[in-house]
Amino acid sequence: MIALLLTGGGARAAYQVGVLAAIAHALRRRSEPGATELAYPFKILCGTSAGALNVATLASHPDGFLHAVLHLERIWSGFRAELVFVADSFGLASSAGKWLGSLTLGWLSGHTPKALLDTSPLRRLLSRSACRQSLSAPQATAAASTSLFIAQTSCFNPGSGQSGGRSAAF
Repeated sequence: MIALLLTGGGARAAYQVGVLAAIAHALRRRSEPGATELAYPFKILCGTSAGALNVATLASHPDGFLHAVLHLERIWSGFRAELVFVADSFGLASSAGKWLGSLTLGWLSGHTPKALLDTSPLRRLLSRSACRQSLSAPQATAAASTSLFIAQTSCFNPGSGQSGGRSAAF
């Protein structure tokens, strides 16, 4: 049984897609003539942070491994910082104001900013890019993420039976 582990690290996830594309194309060359799709070569998928986003796309893509990799290539080939966070003058001023307000009067409002920058563009990208299928292609899939703000790691493992496949904090 072959497993795939994809680590986090922002741009590293784009490099991972390049390697996955090379694997997909090599498998395609070795497949039987006329085959339209490749079987998933990895039975276990595991990812952390940005690697977890790649793993989730691989695991949920309904059209098989090659199409999942091609989908990831389309996402990452047009990737820019503006797709992750707002960093224009207005966005930075707004974020600074929220942090200043939280630091000085936060105890009054109960509002605590969750990130230094506005990450709503990333939420929109993930919403547009995510396949709406269930995680079913490999035999096992796990994804982990850490919130530095609250010092908590969450793990999603749909096959574990824990929390009904939802994230569980460690």
